[in-house]
Amino acid sequence: MATSDKPSRRTWLKSAVMTVVGLVVGLGGGYYLGKSEEKRGIDVPDTEENMKLCICPDCPTYKGSPLTGGFYCGKGKTKDVIKTLGCICGKCPLKGKYGLRTGYFCFRGKSAEVPQ
Repeated sequence: MATSDKPSRRTWLKSAVMTVVGLVVGLGGGYYLGKSEEKRGIDVPDTEENMKLCICPDCPTYKGSPLTGGFYCGKGKTKDVIKTLGCICGKCPLKGKYGLRTGYFCFRGKSAEVPQ
């Protein structure tokens, strides 16, 4: 092979970089876009019906902290300093109704703002 037939180091490096970029965009780009879409919050409307389904007052964290009210997945986090003593958001009817996957809305924020 003659010296002129060999690709230059710069050409080889450019080709390698373009291959990697092509793989990330072509094959993996959808994965990353899909993952970022999953992280959007899910809105739980602040309605009387949803407030009646709220089980926040039965939560160990609620009982062991100066929390009042409830329905944190719809209204948002408290300004009070709380001590996390367990979470029962997983047992809440609103979790199934809206497909929520996280908990501790009392200090993390309302479900529309918390990645699900």
